[in-house]
Amino acid sequence: MPIYTALTVGALELRLAELMGDLVFEGTATAGGGSTLTDSAMPPSVDDDERVLNSWIRIYAGVAAGDERLLKTPYTASTGLMTASRAFSATPTTASKYYLSHLYRPQMYLRALQD
Repeated sequence: MPIYTALTVGALELRLAELMGDLVFEGTATAGGGSTLTDSAMPPSVDDDERVLNSWIRIYAGVAAGDERLLKTPYTASTGLMTASRAFSATPTTASKYYLSHLYRPQMYLRALQD
């Protein structure tokens, strides 16, 4: 008998990015600004990951859910700060869950799930 669990579209996007080998990191914001998201829990090793440069940040749950932006600067390990190419629709908070993808724009995962 199949076991069904309630999954959000955002969680499915995240899983699809992971299966495609496109998931750089996923986490929860610890702070935010107009065009910034801070995650002080992101490990410093992510800063060494070349895929972070020109990655897409997708907020899939919480405040600003649905926003996707190109990272303007790479993650700064000492501060946990990421700067997006333009402002988010709302200031990310500790309720904002996000992921970084490098190969594909996150909206492509959403389109795949909707088709």
